[in-house]
Formats: sequence, C-alpha cells, structure tokens
Amino acid sequence: MKALVLEAIDTPPVCSDVDKPIPAEGEALVKLSAAALNHRDVYISHGQYPGIVTPIILGSDGCGTVESVAGGDSSWVGQEVIINP
Repeated sequence: MKALVLEAIDTPPVCSDVDKPIPAEGEALVKLSAAALNHRDVYISHGQYPGIVTPIILGSDGCGTVESVAGGDSSWVGQEVIINP
C-alpha cells in the first residue's frame, strides 16, 4: 500500500510503498476513503510531538471502512468510521 512516510525529523515526507499493517490486540484496520494532514503532523515533522519514533506514517485524520479487527468485536467490520487523534 502507499503511505506518506516521515523518515526523519525535519525532512520532507515521501510517498512510499509499505506493507499492509496487521492490527494488534484492541486495534482495527481501516481502509481509508479520505485522509488529511493536520497540525499534529506538522508538529511530528518538526520533532515537537512527544514519544514519536521515525520512520512514521503521517496522516492524523481520515475516514473509511473497518477492514478487520484484532481480538475485538467483529461487528465493526464493514462499518464506516472516522479517525480522530
């Protein structure tokens, strides 16, 4: 899949091919319909957001459909959701 990846602080992010993530316990995989960057992503890019380790995929806001759920309620699969950090 394609993702906007920040390889290092204070460098431009790059559009890269990355492996499809596998959700961990309590997480869901969302197939995005729309994504957006917000100020959180700018802070991350400049090293101003605590606890961030690069490389990291940017994109704090989005919406889409739940594709899979790990160890949770499978009734979420197919539901439309928004992502809000």
